[in-house]
Amino acid sequence: MIARVDLCVFHPISIGGVMKAAVQHEVPPDFFARSKTLVPQRALHFIKKNYPTETYVTALHYLLDCFFTPPHPNVSRPEELATTLARCPRDFTGSDKQYPAGNPLFSAEEVRAIMAGTETPEIKEALKAATNLAISKKAFGAPWLVVVDANGKEECFFGSDRFAFVYKFLGLPYHDVELLPLAARASFKRGGERWGNG
Repeated sequence: MIARVDLCVFHPISIGGVMKAAVQHEVPPDFFARSKTLVPQRALHFIKKNYPTETYVTALHYLLDCFFTPPHPNVSRPEELATTLARCPRDFTGSDKQYPAGNPLFSAEEVRAIMAGTETPEIKEALKAATNLAISKKAFGAPWLVVVDANGKEECFFGSDRFAFVYKFLGLPYHDVELLPLAARASFKRGGERWGNG
């Protein structure tokens, strides 16, 4: 049986209704309270200013992973953020792996310095400045990607699924998502129906 491909149809929905249902079933408890991440954002500004890029990226990756992966430590609370940073493995690449104990990204003294740094005027101002810059670039969500090409032309992109557009804007070679001809694909099942050949 050859699959039928229909035209895409726009179906208006209530995003509020979707978010309400998602909060009940798919996201951490107290999701919106946990999303008030001023202190973690300040901590990341402190780390970015005082550590190598690799350390900053590892800390960012770990905090994002912890936010969305059970047991969902509430990093909006300073004490839980400090505990979470103290547990971050130096070689963290994802929560699907096991990491040896005793090789944290930050020492206890460094965690205390990071947490103290979140309360300094300098770091508070850094977060405000970054936020104001995003607003000046017409940001309406995150991630908000500000991309500048080799000629100095700037364009903004919203969403982590927009990298193909970024690569195209920069003139970089890339493989976009593409559908294979049905005749060239092995058959597969979807929703109890067989799609493809056979």
